[in-house]
Amino acid sequence: MEKKVLAVSGIVGFLGLLSAILGFIANTKRIKASQVQLTTSGDCIYPESSAAALAVVAAVTLLFAQLIASAATGCGCCCCCKGSTRQWKWNCRRVSGLIAAIVSWFTFILAFSIFISAAVWNSRHRQSGQKSCYVLRSRDLPEAAILSLITAILGVSSYVSLRD
Repeated sequence: MEKKVLAVSGIVGFLGLLSAILGFIANTKRIKASQVQLTTSGDCIYPESSAAALAVVAAVTLLFAQLIASAATGCGCCCCCKGSTRQWKWNCRRVSGLIAAIVSWFTFILAFSIFISAAVWNSRHRQSGQKSCYVLRSRDLPEAAILSLITAILGVSSYVSLRD
């Protein structure tokens, strides 16, 4: 493999893995239901948690991984121009690379959204007029972590498939 392919694949893979690890660690630090105070006036008081910062860093790390994979792929996702005739050259490798690129954006959006919502719910805040207090499910951050790995794998595979 070329050095550029190894470098891009290594960087995107490392950032995706780092995002996943941060997501799993954030899950262990998340606010549990027993830590939220429900006052008699119906206010939910959420304590500060390091899961908020971990989730933000995981989201930003995943963002960089996705942007690097997409930028490295360039415009090769749709067609390959031959000479001045600009013929579109489609083949199985390009189609699978295009599908991987599109699916990686969907998995990225899901993981990024979960990480950001986890950061919001794990920050110190107060909600008024609640009958019960919401906390993240124990599976939310691990789902985002797994989606981070899938995003990185799809980003690398689309880059490798679509490079010229």
